Amino acid sequence: MKEFIDEYFAEYEEVVIQSRKRLTDDIIQLKEILIKTLDSGKKVYVFGNGGCSSIAQLMEAAFVGRYKSEKLSRSFISLSSDATVLTTLANDFGFENIYKKQLVAHLTPEDCVIGLSTSGNSQNVLNGIAYAKDQKAITIGGKLKDVADLCIRVPSNNPSFIEAVMSSIYSIICKTIE
Repeated sequence: MKEFIDEYFAEYEEVVIQSRKRLTDDIIQLKEILIKTLDSGKKVYVFGNGGCSSIAQLMEAAFVGRYKSEKLSRSFISLSSDATVLTTLANDFGFENIYKKQLVAHLTPEDCVIGLSTSGNSQNVLNGIAYAKDQKAITIGGKLKDVADLCIRVPSNNPSFIEAVMSSIYSIICKTIE
């Protein structure tokens, strides 16, 4: 067991090191996009499945709550949060359309849409990002490189490591946006 733990942490540390090397410029670009979007009065929508859904909700909480500070709350909206909306849309339009249908109701041009996916193959995330791009929104994704305007791809195939680095990225962004 001890060997497994040591190997797990060693692998995770390497993912963090590689992420810092490869993603710093992308994180800076993401911060600039978000500042421009929010300062222009536009909204940021974020969504994902499973652990990425939780990250989307944490991002919303962090930007709206602003880490218990008096910093200006920001218009960050998680489309992963409302179980009633999600289950209604999944039942009526299919799970692959749960994010797209919400964007149809809320999105305006030049809003920013962030799709979180560890695999890059989640059809509901891909459909949401594709719709947002068609509507002239700024799109951010990870392995969604064929669809999104900016791709931030964590250099790992381990979902746990990808989600942990995604969480770090949102913390960095939130702490540095005033």
